[in-house]
Amino acid sequence: MSNLAKTYQELAAELQELKIQLEEANDTIHAIRTGQVDAFIVQGEDGSQLYTLKSADHTYRIFIENMQEGAITLNRQGFILYSNSRFAELLGQPLEHVIGVPFTTFVPNDQRAAIEKVIDGSWTHNTRFELALQGAHNELLPFQLSATGLSLDDGEFLNIILTDLRAVKESERLIKAQNEELEIARKAMDLKDEFIGIASHELKTPLTSLKGYLQLMIFYKKEPVPDIVRRFIVKANESGNKLTTLVEDLLDVSKINAGKLEFRNERVDVTDLVTSVAENASVIYPDYRFVKKLTEDCKVSGNFERLEQVLMNFINNSVKYSRERKDIIMSSVKDGNEIVISVTDFGIGLTSDQQELIFERFYRVQDKNFQASGLGIGLYICAGIVKAHDGTIGVESRFGEGATFYFRVPCL
Repeated sequence: MSNLAKTYQELAAELQELKIQLEEANDTIHAIRTGQVDAFIVQGEDGSQLYTLKSADHTYRIFIENMQEGAITLNRQGFILYSNSRFAELLGQPLEHVIGVPFTTFVPNDQRAAIEKVIDGSWTHNTRFELALQGAHNELLPFQLSATGLSLDDGEFLNIILTDLRAVKESERLIKAQNEELEIARKAMDLKDEFIGIASHELKTPLTSLKGYLQLMIFYKKEPVPDIVRRFIVKANESGNKLTTLVEDLLDVSKINAGKLEFRNERVDVTDLVTSVAENASVIYPDYRFVKKLTEDCKVSGNFERLEQVLMNFINNSVKYSRERKDIIMSSVKDGNEIVISVTDFGIGLTSDQQELIFERFYRVQDKNFQASGLGIGLYICAGIVKAHDGTIGVESRFGEGATFYFRVPCL
């Protein structure tokens, strides 16, 4: 009986000791949770070992204090229990004027009811919203707020991170202003395109009549026409041809802008195309030597006259900007399932900046040594024609060494 009693007493003592240890453990956990303990010692088989919480807490506090966002903690009554220095700085307030006051102190009166409702919902659900707070001088400062509710042993708290949106809002304002300016410019460009289209159509009919009458005068045989008058008529006819070309180019620009550049496709022999253009160019520019380098022939689906227009435009530019060397090379070479057709000159060439802009509408190369005429729409039209052939257009050049204009289109 005594042995049994002793065993019971030992068990009771051990149970009491376990209760004490459990209470101590609970007290320790509570102290850790509430920040009352910076370190504790654990007794193990290898002896005592020190565990510190101070370094982690210290790092966390430094992080919060040095972050670019504001950080605050509210209690259930909406008072600010904690604020980092950054939030006070963003408001332009001393830190002591921020801690201990209701958060709604910094909310405009007309928004307080709505914000209180949002904050009430943030206690149970993570919330993100935008809000303008009043600064020290009553200026409205835009913020994005991210709120998270926490339930701890000593109460409930709402942690809020506030991101300053002033730079973002300023960027949005600038982008909006730029977009408005671009829209105004686009509308102005549309009006200009519309005017070009209408004016070109209106000019085409009287120009056709004028050229017809000039042709009749040139070939008039019934009565002798003085030579000087005939020369004037020829000059007038040449000017009429130039004006007709200009009007047709403007009409092409109008069609390209409207996406209405249409033509009939056919099988085009590339060798025939390059040969025809070279022959025509030799007649127009007898002082220049046109060299053909045709490595491979192929057929393409396209419009002969339009592709001829592209190559003649390349040649016109080559002649315009290469007045010293008179050699112009025309070549075609297959590249996979495409044919690359190019015109190379040895003139003034293009800078890298000029190459980026050369196919833009109304762009003209500016060079003090060359005062070239034209509106700067020829290569823009070429780009539109090549695009309509499912092709690509480009230029390769070194300033002072000439340029190679080319386009590539699919072979049949």
